[in-house]
Amino acid sequence: MSSAQPRMRRDAAENLDRCMVAAAALFATRGLDVPQSSIAGEAGVSVATLYRRFANKDEVIAAVYESRVDEAVRLAARAAGHEDAWEGLVWFLHQSSDAMAGDRGFREFVLGGFGEALGWSRSAPGCELVRLLQRMDAGVGPYLRGLLDRAKTAGQLREDFDLTDIQVLAAAVQATVAFGGAEHPDLYRRTLHLFLDALQPSRESATPLPVRALTEHELDRLTARPETYTEAANPRGDRER
Repeated sequence: MSSAQPRMRRDAAENLDRCMVAAAALFATRGLDVPQSSIAGEAGVSVATLYRRFANKDEVIAAVYESRVDEAVRLAARAAGHEDAWEGLVWFLHQSSDAMAGDRGFREFVLGGFGEALGWSRSAPGCELVRLLQRMDAGVGPYLRGLLDRAKTAGQLREDFDLTDIQVLAAAVQATVAFGGAEHPDLYRRTLHLFLDALQPSRESATPLPVRALTEHELDRLTARPETYTEAANPRGDRER
């Protein structure tokens, strides 16, 4: 019996690792509404195995994104360490925008998506998720507040820009990720650069934009609406089998 126990512990650890890898991949591409059965299937384990480690999906989400919360605080600290405050702020906004744009689940976790139960679980409220967000705000806030103050003192940032505006700006930029979709995945970079120009109280010229504007045809494709319920349910026109 004693020789079997270490093997079982290793199996449990391996199962947990597979679940975390599967959850991270599915959350990143499909968002936080992905069911636990899909996570278990991707990991090659039973749903019961997943439930033995996590009471509900909010606990899975917390386990996946806890390290990302810590990384956000480290990014803010690195930004605050820039000698030039404006460069530090721009660097932070680029890094945080890229992190959310590349991970749909992280974007939903940071910017919202909470239901009445304060999470994505159908059972217990996601108190751990709230705690993680509060930890991120408490860790990031002081670094960014100091950075904004330095940029304003140097005349690099408009005086009426507040710390709370950073999350509003982030939400606006990330909305462009969903709008651009798979056809224009870098469109959010253009939006971010436009905002950055607006944050400066003065500049000699407009900053060159890293992504071209949409053509009218591309915009029409992105904003097209299905004319019938059938088109909405089956946009590619695939025949039912």
